[in-house]
Amino acid sequence: SADRAYGEWTYTKDFACSADPDNYIGGTYSYDLLNTATINETEEFDTATVDVTCYAPVLSKTADEAFTRYWDWEIVKDWDGSYDLFAGDSVTHNYKVTVTPTFTDNNWQVTGDITIYNNHPSEGMVLTSVSDLAGGIGATVTCPSLTVPAGGSLVCAYDTGTQDSEDFNPFGAQNIATVLFGGASWYGYADIEFPVDPTSEVDPVITVDDDNL
Repeated sequence: SADRAYGEWTYTKDFACSADPDNYIGGTYSYDLLNTATINETEEFDTATVDVTCYAPVLSKTADEAFTRYWDWEIVKDWDGSYDLFAGDSVTHNYKVTVTPTFTDNNWQVTGDITIYNNHPSEGMVLTSVSDLAGGIGATVTCPSLTVPAGGSLVCAYDTGTQDSEDFNPFGAQNIATVLFGGASWYGYADIEFPVDPTSEVDPVITVDDDNL
């Protein structure tokens, strides 16, 4: 209370940013609080407004798929022959050489970039970690830093390495990047779609030599 004299009261209030990713749209979440002080006897009042804008990472990513086709070739030479000839006679004998290809697909791999955006206008965003799970297979992530500059982005590379799995694609359908920041996990997604044709081949073309030619 104030009794015929100037009065002043000072107090503090904490304002917190949500750590729930569902509250953020495009990496931002904002709210405001209107606070009113009123003189009880006269009902005269005044207000103060606090606007809070919170920032969280926004992720986007790419996924590049690759596998190798290994060709194997079976060779068959026909025909055998047996001839009984007199001196001075000759015979023409026919041969047939056949090659039959089969292949095995292996060395499945997913690589790409994870781009992390920071919409904060003036402060860098310091991340705790960046990880990637490509269709259920963990990838190695390489980042030049864990600080995303204000109003900018950070690009990290990921690589699953080649997976040894003959004629079976071991990857699931979705690639998930995870950034740990502010005690919460923030995600970015990309579909995993391997091409029908191999990205590299071993022995797709062969040369046949015959010691009778």
